[in-house]
This record gives sequence, structure tokens and C-alpha cells, in this order.
Amino acid sequence: MVVYEVKSKSYDGDGGTSFTNKKGTISASCPTDGLNQKFRLVTDGTGRKSVEVSDSLTEEDLSTPILCSVNVDDLCTKIYEGRDGEQGLGMPFAEKVRFFAEHYASDTKIVSPISSACATCEFTTTTTDEDEQKGLISGKKECWKERLG
Repeated sequence: MVVYEVKSKSYDGDGGTSFTNKKGTISASCPTDGLNQKFRLVTDGTGRKSVEVSDSLTEEDLSTPILCSVNVDDLCTKIYEGRDGEQGLGMPFAEKVRFFAEHYASDTKIVSPISSACATCEFTTTTTDEDEQKGLISGKKECWKERLG
């Protein structure tokens, strides 16, 4: 199986470095901070969804390739065997698939407890108060706010 993944700062795509972090989970981040927030999903009056591209998107934002082809056969084997490194779910593969599918279908956020893993949260961005007023968010900040009030 080949996956096209957002290219990580720590993964160069040449197969020489691991695609997983120390805990064995897949870890990738975008080399352009906040790039995901320059593409917003919008719904028109008829319910049709589309992508709205921010006027602030620059050629520099897109200059570093962010997709790379990665063979993930070994990772798929670990997932099917229940050795994927996911912590805290404690459920077999088929049950995890149902769990994730149900949450996706109902657009329900999966709540994770605050832990040391928060220090390396992949949903961190450097949004300013002005950015937040425009509707841009830091997932890490939103998560902590939900947990701690």
C-alpha cells in the first residue's frame, strides 16, 4: 500500500528515516505554519461544499513540496496486528475503525485527556488574537480551553 502524506519536517521521503515517532505512531507536520488555515471549507446556500482559498496564500507558502509517496505496508501490518502504538483506546482494529467511523460520520470530536503528549501536539499554530477574530484557530489552544475551561 502506498500513502500520500503531508510531508513532515522529520521525514524526507527517501525511505532513510522512519515514518513513525518514538512511540511507533505516524507523525507528520506541514513545513509551512498555518497552511491548513488558508484553505477553508465553506457551504453555499444550497448546501454545496467547496474550498475557499485565502487571499494571504503566497507562492512561498507552496514552495516546499508537502506530499510524498510512502510505502506503509509494515505500518499496516502493525495496525492489523494491534501493534500500532496507539495509546489509551485499548480496542482491536475493527472496533477502532467503527469508533473512528462513527465519530467521523457524526462530526463528533474525539476527546483526548491532557497528557505529556500535548507537548508535541500536531495541531499547534502561532495564531494571534487578530487571526482568531478572523476565525482561525489553534487546535491545541482550543483543546486545552475545552478541557480546562
